[in-house]
Amino acid sequence: MHKSPKHLILTSIIDTWKFDREVIFLGRWCLKDSHKSVWEEMDAEIAPPIGETTEDCDFLFLEARRIESHLFPKFTSILNQYHGTSYDERYWKILTGHWFRNVTELLTNRIYTIQRCFNQYNIATVSSYVPEANSLVQANYMDSIMQADNDFWNSQIYEKIIKLLITDTPDFDMIPYKNKAEQPQEIQATKKREIFRKESLYTTLRKVAVKFERDSDAFIINSFLPLGREFILEALLGQFPQWHLSQKYVTLIAAEAAVRKNLSQELSIIAESRVESTLATLLFDLIPIGYLEGFTELTELSRKQTWPKKPKFIFTSNNFAGDDIFTMWTANKVVEGIKYIAGQHGAGYGTHKYESPTVEEETSDKFITWGWSLNQLKYLPGFIFKNATIENYTSKSNGGLLLIQQPYTIRIRLWEQGTRFSQYMDEQYIFCLKLRKDILNELTVRLHPSHEKMLGEMESNWKNFDKGIKIDSGRVPIKELWRDNRIIVHSYDSTGMLETLEANIPTIAFWKNGLDHLLAEAIPFYTILVDVGIVHLTPESAALKISDVWDDVEMWWQSSKVQKARREFCSQYARTSKQPARDLKRILLEKK
Repeated sequence: MHKSPKHLILTSIIDTWKFDREVIFLGRWCLKDSHKSVWEEMDAEIAPPIGETTEDCDFLFLEARRIESHLFPKFTSILNQYHGTSYDERYWKILTGHWFRNVTELLTNRIYTIQRCFNQYNIATVSSYVPEANSLVQANYMDSIMQADNDFWNSQIYEKIIKLLITDTPDFDMIPYKNKAEQPQEIQATKKREIFRKESLYTTLRKVAVKFERDSDAFIINSFLPLGREFILEALLGQFPQWHLSQKYVTLIAAEAAVRKNLSQELSIIAESRVESTLATLLFDLIPIGYLEGFTELTELSRKQTWPKKPKFIFTSNNFAGDDIFTMWTANKVVEGIKYIAGQHGAGYGTHKYESPTVEEETSDKFITWGWSLNQLKYLPGFIFKNATIENYTSKSNGGLLLIQQPYTIRIRLWEQGTRFSQYMDEQYIFCLKLRKDILNELTVRLHPSHEKMLGEMESNWKNFDKGIKIDSGRVPIKELWRDNRIIVHSYDSTGMLETLEANIPTIAFWKNGLDHLLAEAIPFYTILVDVGIVHLTPESAALKISDVWDDVEMWWQSSKVQKARREFCSQYARTSKQPARDLKRILLEKK
């Protein structure tokens, strides 16, 4: 341990920083690039991040899943007792499972970050915000999880963890919180306009559809088929297209702090370690109101939806996470014996070891993949639903180079995401520096639409690297960009990579840590792509390959060995369907 006393900084807000002493920033997320001129002059260190090695990631993953499997049965028992119900664990996992897993991983991250920091440094003082009543609690799952990037929310979480976990508690410097808008008004307004247009269209369609709806119709919401293909699917099922649109659960019901404290104490009794006890104590501080005080209201709201009373089946590729009205309705329909089918949402399923199996895989009766299967009857090999309109793609021989960026995800993962994202950006710059100058001039960097939550830092970072670089802000439809470029580069193991491979678009990918994130059974299929130069384990290798093939991309891409590798990989993880509506109907109605 470092002997000299240190002051611990928990947030990126300068009001909480100290300039008259040695300080420790708890993580890279504290250091915004826009504040660089300030923090570079401080007597400061960044606490070593957790999850930097594969071994540590494995440990954190297994620890989080162990805690989840140990606490969840007791958690559901407490909920049943509180609500006067007797639902089984599957019911509660459909309703609360995604939140429970996300918050367990989030708290595992926060707890081990604090524990290791205090083990390494002599922390004498900490800056934190003056807490406000019920400020940790949100009405619904999505709003709850989105707090993971909120400095005020995190500050309170870290303070509670320190007081629960650390024996020799430091002194706290409590600072009043000045609430600030997290997004510029023009970004908020743009998003509101986009959401309004979509909801208005679906509301209009629903007014027509509800007149033809039957209680026995299959319930399909967000299948991920293009809208026209979903129309055909429902017609093939013998029903009028439904165009379901769920609503967000909001409430005026307040959280009851005293009740939550008692429930926390009841759950923490079974904890097997100090870490698990700390996590268990915090769970009922964070549980959304809709699962506790607003449970009856959420139940009634789900029953009032104009949805089939006894649907043939329920199918979604999206609403199983983040839609509390849907998950409440589905949980109750499953109790009534209705079949629940989930579809693959994107990349990671069946390949990424830190995501498998997902909650939707565990809770559904049947799970439709994009090609892969397990030795279980519930898994049904399907195809990429989202690519159902891509046909006869031809590479633009004189097109540019498109680099598709990873989103800056909210801090709900087990490892420290700020450091990882900083390292990720360093690799993007290395990739660009290793490109031929003429190719670099043809490069467009496609920012993920979620970059707006970083308040413009992503775009400014790229301009600081190279003022002449072309930036796409994420508003142009991605498939338009596919057609304007001769090679698509994915700098992370993404849904987009699966889509461009399936569509037979010249694709190159590279990412940090090679194949360490994969399940053992997935590695051979990715190795096939490495061997033919599609997937690269360093940015330098990817840049060199592009330089090698740039003048005749089609000769490389259409070569027998590249096409054989692509087909073999896609057969497992990115299958094609020429008749997507008919094929999905057949899969949905399979009896096995």
